[in-house]
Amino acid sequence: MTVILASDKTNLSVFRGNQTAWPVYLTIGNIAKGVRRQPSSHATVLIGYIPVTKMLCFDNATRSQAQYRLYHHCMSLMLHRLNDAGQEGELMSCADGHIRWGFPILAAHVADHPEQCLISCCKENRCPKCLVHPNNHGDPIVSEPRNHALTKDILARKGAGENPPEFEEQGLRPIYSPFWANLPHTDIFMCISPDILHTGSRKEYFFQKNLKNIVMAF
Repeated sequence: MTVILASDKTNLSVFRGNQTAWPVYLTIGNIAKGVRRQPSSHATVLIGYIPVTKMLCFDNATRSQAQYRLYHHCMSLMLHRLNDAGQEGELMSCADGHIRWGFPILAAHVADHPEQCLISCCKENRCPKCLVHPNNHGDPIVSEPRNHALTKDILARKGAGENPPEFEEQGLRPIYSPFWANLPHTDIFMCISPDILHTGSRKEYFFQKNLKNIVMAF
């Protein structure tokens, strides 16, 4: 059973302090896309809200880091059942009325680019899926994809007090216990879907720049 998550920071109110939160939605890939996209089918359920707080109890240097870690901690609490269910399975009722063993595996996480970087534990000027350098965005090169197990190890070593050079080289954030660290059979970097809304204009800019360079070369 493929689990699909979707989340995006949302304004709850504009009348009292612009309160915001992260609603997290869940659906499964076993449902046909045409059915899943119909609001009346109720195929997508709200599983929780992640609070967005200003973290005024922290100083300016560590406030952003605390907000990142709060997000991952809340996601870990909401998805902790997937850790055991993905490995040992659980009895689930199917649409045909039969009860079968199901193994829910996180397969996709729909989010915009800033949240994709938050999920990937990387800075927003980096690619959440590969290791391309910020100065080479849009260049016609093949970049090495981010590695789930290696990133998890780098973050754990950084949290243990080490200074692995890969931490700065890959533009990672100090999130030492990402929510996806213990999810079975999941590659978080393969789960991220394209974000055309926030990256389309950037890709178009780099495409035009590269096209100009190619024309000048000829």
